[in-house]
Amino acid sequence: MTESQIADKTEQYYFNVFNRLPVTLERGEGTRLWDEDGKEYIDFLAGIAVNSLGHSHPRVVKAIQEQSQKLMHASNLFYYKQQAELTEKMSMIFNMDKAFLCNSGAEAVEGAVKLARKYAAKQGKDGPIITMENGFHGRTIATISMGMKKYQEGFSPMLGGFKEIPFNDIEALEETFTDNTVGVILEVIQGSGGLHVAEKTFMKRIEKLCNKHHAAFIVDEVQTGVARTGQWFSYQHFDVQPDIVSSAKALGNGFPIGAVLAKKEVAEAMTTGMHGSTFGGNPLASAAALATLDEMENRADCTTRPAKKVLTSRIS
Repeated sequence: MTESQIADKTEQYYFNVFNRLPVTLERGEGTRLWDEDGKEYIDFLAGIAVNSLGHSHPRVVKAIQEQSQKLMHASNLFYYKQQAELTEKMSMIFNMDKAFLCNSGAEAVEGAVKLARKYAAKQGKDGPIITMENGFHGRTIATISMGMKKYQEGFSPMLGGFKEIPFNDIEALEETFTDNTVGVILEVIQGSGGLHVAEKTFMKRIEKLCNKHHAAFIVDEVQTGVARTGQWFSYQHFDVQPDIVSSAKALGNGFPIGAVLAKKEVAEAMTTGMHGSTFGGNPLASAAALATLDEMENRADCTTRPAKKVLTSRIS
């Protein structure tokens, strides 16, 4: 097919939800992309913050090829070496105790919200999760309910259980926070909301209030995580320790995978049957993510240092 035929066929059969550029990509290598006619491009988009190691990275490609010849998918009713090694790796370098693996950033945020609510329910709390004005956490009903208003248009009613405050507004944070607050969720660097960066005093105050009220401090690192800001996660620039972190995008360098990371005492609120994912963390996805993290960790000259594995219990 010609490029125009490919475009016409896509427009005919695919939902009209993307404002696509008139380019039909055929392959990629490193920082470069080539279209169907062989025209070369420098890729500054990186798959929307995904291909941090570049396109078709040899180590990731090899891991996918080798694992696809052994076992791509079965079920999370069994154990897999790749999943065990990946979750151990994430625990050590991301400074978290436990992980749940899914398929995307929106799923990771949904999982983080469910975990926060389950943890709160164990304490008899059913209040809101505090969210940030102009936040963006995904495209599901739950994630648009806690995000930018323009993504909510035409999808009402929104999911309840969220209370929005202005970003970096400590006064609003303190006025909104109560003993019944389930948690706080934010992006350290707002992406779609306009590249606003959290202030250290704001981050520290969130941590202090969450510790005081036994609420979940949730950081959405889907866009900013996995060595995109000079640390494994952007919150590490602020000397704070969240209870729950969502990750995806760069985690698999192009292979779909997401993760909910949490402190042990929070993660243990989820018990058998309370959450799940058919494809999440299957052997193929785990192998791709493990190869990605191994490569990043080995590039000591251009990636973050591993976080020190020191977790403390919640402050009473």
